[in-house]
Amino acid sequence: MIRPADTEQQDTRETTDALAKDTSELNLEELVSLARHGDRDAAYRIRNILSQHPNLFGPLGQLSSKVQAKWIREITGQDLFEKEMLLRSTAELRQFLIAESNGTTLERLLVEQAVTTFLQLNYHEQREADAPASDLRISEHRLKKIESAFKRHMRALSALTSAKVLLPVKVPEERTGRVVLKLLMESRGRAE
Repeated sequence: MIRPADTEQQDTRETTDALAKDTSELNLEELVSLARHGDRDAAYRIRNILSQHPNLFGPLGQLSSKVQAKWIREITGQDLFEKEMLLRSTAELRQFLIAESNGTTLERLLVEQAVTTFLQLNYHEQREADAPASDLRISEHRLKKIESAFKRHMRALSALTSAKVLLPVKVPEERTGRVVLKLLMESRGRAE
């Protein structure tokens, strides 16, 4: 049976009102679930929460983190111990690469790319090591995947190295203030 448009609109309004009734009582998990299912009010509430607490969703909002998490799942499968070890080793790799950089946004993007390509390369190498292909065509395909991942990884490392060499060193603000103060004092001394 076809319902009149008035009734349909009223049902839609009631459903929307029921969902948006009082999202302030919903916990964050419920808000995220509603937002993932298209609830605009929940998405608006999450946007407000993120504005008030920008560090809350840091890694969750980063596309590179999502991609890396998927590669880690592919590598480790159901093995939670191996997953934890790989999460820790990639976090350590990321920290080392960031520590060696000047701290610019560009370098951070390149570090994330290097970590991602590291995971890709190791995924393809582990797959071949765990179950070597018996068919020549599959073996050739896998070798091309490994070589391609290696080249991408080398390009990511090369770009990161170039950025470290070419970009100016980022001086912390407190140090910048001291340098400016020192220069002002020196120029005053010369003027007197």
